[in-house]
Amino acid sequence: MPGSVFNKRLFRSLLGRNLALLIPMVLLCFASAWFVWIRLVQFPRVDDAAALVSQQISMINQLFATLTPEERRQQLINMHGIPDSELPTAARHDSLPEGMMLHHFFAQLSRQLPPGVTLHWEYGEQRRLWVRLRKDDGWWIAFSAQHISNQMPAAGVLVAFIIMLFPVLCAAWIHWRLSRPLNQLAAAARTVATGEWPAPVPPQGPEELATVTRAFNHMVSTLARSDAAREEMLAGISHDIRTPLTKLRMVVAEPALFQSGQKDAERYIAAIDAILGQFIDFARKEDNEVAQPGNLNHLVEALVADYAGLGVDFTVQLAELPEFTWRPVSVQRALMNLMQNAVKYGQTGLHVSTRLEGPMAVVEVADSGPGIPPEQWPDIVRPFYRGKARQDKGAGLGLSIVERIARQHGGQLRLSASATGGLAVAVLLPLNR
Repeated sequence: MPGSVFNKRLFRSLLGRNLALLIPMVLLCFASAWFVWIRLVQFPRVDDAAALVSQQISMINQLFATLTPEERRQQLINMHGIPDSELPTAARHDSLPEGMMLHHFFAQLSRQLPPGVTLHWEYGEQRRLWVRLRKDDGWWIAFSAQHISNQMPAAGVLVAFIIMLFPVLCAAWIHWRLSRPLNQLAAAARTVATGEWPAPVPPQGPEELATVTRAFNHMVSTLARSDAAREEMLAGISHDIRTPLTKLRMVVAEPALFQSGQKDAERYIAAIDAILGQFIDFARKEDNEVAQPGNLNHLVEALVADYAGLGVDFTVQLAELPEFTWRPVSVQRALMNLMQNAVKYGQTGLHVSTRLEGPMAVVEVADSGPGIPPEQWPDIVRPFYRGKARQDKGAGLGLSIVERIARQHGGQLRLSASATGGLAVAVLLPLNR
């Protein structure tokens, strides 16, 4: 039972599958090489040996044809010929020798000899070829065939062993190169499953596996940032809602302490609703919205008109922009956040402009307020960060939402000082995407 489990695991493993692929391929290559070696190397050598022996026998036969019977008998004795009665028992059977090489040698020799010549093969250690030149001549001449071998040479056996060993070593090496990074990836994945974030896995092995490792590291990094943002968002919700919620409880519990309890309660509820709205916008996925062509200037004009209806005036400077593809709801949310920030923190000198910068359409919202020091610009884009001007005035998510929407469009968010000393925030959107 343990052996069968091991076999199943082996053949399901990468090593087992590599072996299952490489060993048959090497065996096929070895069989092909063996066939080529037999047909193109061994058979020509055996054919040459058969031709040489055939020439020798033909020459002897021609020589004997010129001799008298007595002279021929004397020559046969000199050549260690023997009469038919003394032919070894192992050579009395008229059959082909065993083995491919000897069989081929015997067949080639038989085809090349003149008529009347008889061949017998002697089995055993002697490995001799007996030839009778004439049927009426009861004498046999022996030719050695020790140089014709059916056995594979020792070098061939060694080469075959090395060839058979090669796929095992090759599969083990491939398995080792792949198993190390795969095991590291598996260990890192198990760490993620426990709720912890592992260190980045070093990209190793083949390029395809290194690409998977880099993608895994990026995924873990993204999940870790998302988890940190989730925790930060929950902490921010708890912190930002607690103050207006406490005041709302006081209004409900002791309305006599407040001059206009209902209006105060409504104001605190509105503050809680605004904070929750920002958190919902921050958590919302924008990818599901279908992009469509539109005129960005028309959206800016509509938003400026809405704020004018609320008693907030923005000066407008619009450049001619071509129609291009963008997500209208997302871009509207981004511009509303910028304009709301300008109203809340800048308060004066509110200005909206559009222009072209190369392949980008730019919408910029500026104000004449106190502004933000340049060293804080990278920080205020981070979620939940509040500069000094932002204390207790929001969740610190407005610019984070705008920056994410810009990135989802392939654009960017850019901060700068306005011409009047306040803050200017621009959204850059690509025209062709």
